This record gives sequence, C-alpha cells and structure tokens, in this order.
Amino acid sequence: MTLVPLAAGNSSWRRLAWALVAVRFLTGAGEAASYPNANKIIGNWMAAGQRGIGSSLLLAGSGAGGVLAPIVFAGTIQQ
Repeated sequence: MTLVPLAAGNSSWRRLAWALVAVRFLTGAGEAASYPNANKIIGNWMAAGQRGIGSSLLLAGSGAGGVLAPIVFAGTIQQ
C-alpha cells in the first residue's frame, strides 16, 4: 500500500512537494530493515558454506523484481 495518493490530495504545489517528501521518507524508513533482516534469516537457515549463495540469490531477486515488475504490471493494466 502506498501513501502517494494521500499526498496528491493537497491543494498547493508546496504542500504536495513536502507531502511527497514525507511519504518517501516514511517508505525508506519502513524498508530500511529489509536487507539486514533477510541476511539474518540467511545466516540462521543456511550452512556457513552456502551463505554466499543465499545472499547472492537475495540480491539477484531484488534486481530481477525491479526489472520484471514493470513488465508484469503493464500487462495487467492493459487488460
């Protein structure tokens, strides 16, 4: 869920700009713990010799999601 539509409801451009800054800050604050937590899970679940592969797959999946998401969403929006 995103808060950008709530920020877009403001009337002046200055209020809109600050609302979008606040939304972006809150999004970053909420996502800041995702990689440390994922690395902790990899460290707990995988053997010491396989943690490098687990971390590599985590980072590859993050990049692949950023590439594939617009393609998938564009296909669903067109229908």
